[in-house]
Amino acid sequence: MTTETKPLTEVEAKAAVDKAQADLDAAIKKGDKDAEAASRKALADANTAWDNAKAAVGNAAQDAKEGVDQAIDKTKVAAENAKQDMKDVAHDTKEAINKTTQDAKTASKKAADDTKEAYNNTLEKMKAK
Repeated sequence: MTTETKPLTEVEAKAAVDKAQADLDAAIKKGDKDAEAASRKALADANTAWDNAKAAVGNAAQDAKEGVDQAIDKTKVAAENAKQDMKDVAHDTKEAINKTTQDAKTASKKAADDTKEAYNNTLEKMKAK
């Protein structure tokens, strides 16, 4: 049966270093050379685990910062795109209003001209009678 070991947190790793140091100090005080050698190895391993945990925390923080920076950059790009889209819509709307206004002017002028022509035609017909 195999068991999966989870990585130590920075606090757990520091506690392991402190315990290994206490064990080493006790072994030295007793004068037990075998226990001292084992404690030195355990302290070295605990320090390595603590360094790895600190590095993992630093890496996670850097990854989070990069993720936030990327989100901000994408938001800025989306805002710029939306701004440009609004400018384009405003421009298109202005052009449509100008065209409608011009079309209305042209239609009004044509109606006035047609009315004038019809009036003149009516006058000519009346004179001819």
